[in-house]
Amino acid sequence: MKLGKFTAGSKVLIARVGVGVFVRRGDPKPDISTREAFVRSVMNAKIISYFDPKLGGTAANYVGRLMDSLDITGSIAPKTKLTPPSKPLADFVASGGADFGLNQITEILQDPRLELVGPLPADIQFYTEYAAGVMAASVHRDVDKALIAFLSTPAASTIMKSKGFTQF
Repeated sequence: MKLGKFTAGSKVLIARVGVGVFVRRGDPKPDISTREAFVRSVMNAKIISYFDPKLGGTAANYVGRLMDSLDITGSIAPKTKLTPPSKPLADFVASGGADFGLNQITEILQDPRLELVGPLPADIQFYTEYAAGVMAASVHRDVDKALIAFLSTPAASTIMKSKGFTQF
């Protein structure tokens, strides 16, 4: 918007995705019902895994900062296995390499080998937001507006929720 690439006032927040905790399908699920329960589960785990924040990604960077903030005794880092994004993380947890992993909920739900334990507790949750807007140079602004309107419908919301998105 600031660069003039989108039509002023056309930005619409469509959905957001939170960070979730997941296990290999069928494995025991850690208690993540509160911040305190989540911290206990992290402390009791033998191995936890998430994307290496140095490789980028908003959720990976957040999880890295969160773990650093929780690691006041230095006991979390030695039990943490950082992976490259996406499939390597899923493969590592699905093979039994970690007690649990952390990732965006949409990515967890895509892999049938994994089971979502749940989202992080609200007071430590992080969301990646997705927005749409009409491009200033678009020659099909009516189509752009129609797509944005559709993405805001209950039908689209139902599909997005089934894939792990939440709407505003």
